[in-house]
Amino acid sequence: MTQTHDYIEKKADKEGGNIVLIGMMGCGKSTVGKALARALSYTFVDMDEAIEAQEGMSIPEIFEMKGETYFRQCESAFLKNNHGQGIVLSTGGGIVKKSDHKALLQVIGRVIYLQGTHETLSDHLSGESENRPVLKKQGIGELLAERHPLYNAFSDDVIIIDDKDIETIVAEIMMK
Repeated sequence: MTQTHDYIEKKADKEGGNIVLIGMMGCGKSTVGKALARALSYTFVDMDEAIEAQEGMSIPEIFEMKGETYFRQCESAFLKNNHGQGIVLSTGGGIVKKSDHKALLQVIGRVIYLQGTHETLSDHLSGESENRPVLKKQGIGELLAERHPLYNAFSDDVIIIDDKDIETIVAEIMMK
């Protein structure tokens, strides 16, 4: 066990035992989350995948058939009912759209905002608009302008992802 691992374990234990990743779609929450969970021997949980499994349909299908309000209710229910110890939780990009999610995320664990520029996020999302229902209504720049202050308000720590590989981002999270 490394000093970094000891440090993050103590910090995680102190703050709920879990790490919650928030940020815009395309910032790498799932990819970073899986790598971070491996590094810490934690369990990785992707909230969107859990909601898809529970609802028996994809996120775009939920948005189309039941609406965004229903999807946000699913997120709230998930946050209230699905947290244990030793997890890295990847949230959906719109988790910050409901103000009551802030307190729920803080109870689950340490909240880290993976922050990227418009250019970085656009590069990561090229060709994915069909799988991202919110991008059909708003561009990435507009979403980022709307959500950036919310991500900052919800988070305990911010990690800049621009021009960094996954290993570097994970190492930075572990040093916080």
